[in-house]
This record gives sequence, C-alpha cells and structure tokens, in this order.
Amino acid sequence: MPVDFLRSGAFALPWARQALGRLLDRGVQVTMMYGDRDMDVSWAAGEQVSADIEHAASAEFAASGYEDLIVDTNRRGGMTRQRGRLSFSRVFEAANRVPAYQPEVAYQIFQRAISGLDIATGSKNVDEDYGTRGGCSAWHGRTGMPRAPQPECYIWDVATCTSAHRQALANGSAMVRDSIVVGW
Repeated sequence: MPVDFLRSGAFALPWARQALGRLLDRGVQVTMMYGDRDMDVSWAAGEQVSADIEHAASAEFAASGYEDLIVDTNRRGGMTRQRGRLSFSRVFEAANRVPAYQPEVAYQIFQRAISGLDIATGSKNVDEDYGTRGGCSAWHGRTGMPRAPQPECYIWDVATCTSAHRQALANGSAMVRDSIVVGW
C-alpha cells in the first residue's frame, strides 16, 4: 500500500490533533467517520489520527477494540472503536463524504453521537468509562470488492451494448427508456 494512502488522514496536522484533545478533555463529543473506499482521505490514516489525539483517555482509547457498527438487524455498516466521547468508525463501501455513499449509516452515527449512545449499536449510554471491545484493528473487517454493475446499453453509443442488446435493437424487440435499453 502506498505510503501516501496511509498518511492522508484529515486533521493530520499536529495543531488539529491537539485541539481535538483539548475538546475531548472538556467533555465535547468527537466522532470520526471515514469511508473505506476513499482514496483521498484514507480510513487507515484516519484511524492513526484518532490514535494520535492526546487527551486524558488516550491510553484507554488505544486499548479499546473494534466492534461491528450495526445499522439494523441485517446489516453491518462498518467497524467502530470508541472510548468515552471519542469514536472512530470505518464505514464500509463509502468514499469521501460518507453521508453521500452510506446515508443510513452516517445518520445512525450522527444520531447516536448526539444522543450520547454508543456508536456501534446505539443501545448503551456512553460515559467516560464506556469502551468498545474486540479486535485491535479494523483491517480484518474487509468487505471485498463491490459487485460490478450490470451492463447498460445507451442507444446513442452502441459500444456500451452487449451483443444481446445489439440484436434486440436490430430486430426491433428492444424496450428503450430515456435512451437506455431496459428490456426486450
């Protein structure tokens, strides 16, 4: 993995980490979420930034493990490490601007943070002693590559069409909506 990817975390400047530490020591909630498909601001660097924030519970945060970020009973939206008011979440299948890619996950993280609940499940009240338990790294939570989208045939560029699309266009059986073949 390129070194730049590992060092591209937001708030990586020392003054910003110090400011976040001061906020935490004053009781302010700091919730960090990074998409695992983001090549601009990597989640791996964000994870490191969260570990580098100096505050009263730094050692306890580092000792906290990762728990699955549960969105609903059927979906795991990512992984979260949390100690007291500091949380770091790796959100699966999201790039920069997590809410645009995973709006429900981002909404749940936001709601849980402002409600004083644990980020991973939203079922526990958080105080300074609360900490997640689990593995020490979010690397084991890989989701694999996303499925490739189905081919889409744009009638004004037949190079985008499969042979079946082209045959349906040629014999007149293609159903077209907004210049896209939608069936035959």
